[in-house]
Amino acid sequence: MIVLTLGHEVEFVRFENDLSRLGAEACPALEAAQLVDRWGTLASGGVEVLKAPGDHFTMLRQPHVEVLGRELRRRLCKETSPREAGKAMITP
Repeated sequence: MIVLTLGHEVEFVRFENDLSRLGAEACPALEAAQLVDRWGTLASGGVEVLKAPGDHFTMLRQPHVEVLGRELRRRLCKETSPREAGKAMITP
């Protein structure tokens, strides 16, 4: 969890859960590892690393965005009931 204060300072708070980090395949390995290390200090359940095709910008464009959408949809369905997931999912 990230908490923003009125002074625009960022306070990181540890939470009792795991998290999934979805990043671009083209992200440099060292940078990705550093991000996982940082997030890992906040998530007691660990960090699952997922890769989306493309780079930071192209992963949000066709055809890569379809892969990103599928992964997000899969995660939403996994973490919520089918009824709640249906409300959260965006369908074409």
